[in-house]
Amino acid sequence: MLAEPIHYDLRPVEPGDDLFLFTLFALTYQPNYKLQLWNIDAQRAFLYQQFLDQEASFRATYPTAVEYVIEHKRKWVGRLIIRRTDFEIRVVDLVLLPEFQHTDLRETVLQDILHNSERMRLPVRLHAEADNPLKQLADHLGFTELEKHGPYWFMEWRFPQNKGSEYATTSVSGV
Repeated sequence: MLAEPIHYDLRPVEPGDDLFLFTLFALTYQPNYKLQLWNIDAQRAFLYQQFLDQEASFRATYPTAVEYVIEHKRKWVGRLIIRRTDFEIRVVDLVLLPEFQHTDLRETVLQDILHNSERMRLPVRLHAEADNPLKQLADHLGFTELEKHGPYWFMEWRFPQNKGSEYATTSVSGV
């Protein structure tokens, strides 16, 4: 449990955010092979194509998802893509700049999502690779591993039954 949550804001992604989103992707992309063997132009072209492919995949798979830029102290520090239906809240993507990956910001955002899911009585679901920090955080917060698809775990969190809320009572708009 966090001693004091980190304050952050969410704002919907706008067309002018593409450079930030690509930079965020490039800084956090973990390929299975070594890009450093390529020249800088080849690396950039490859990463940009991977970024476009990921964006297209998210949009095709989750057409109703909403994408946010996460801001901390007026600095753009990450992205959250979330889809709400009548049956679930799906965390499609939650990624932070490298300098924020070892802070409590990811946990604060996910705790707010859990709080809202509890209020709405909906489960939270996500996919994460075993070595992804989001997977370790989900384990810590009590998500259940439902099944494995290749390198990805499909996980779910359900609100506690017949129990008072363990989460903050403030809610973040949009989460």
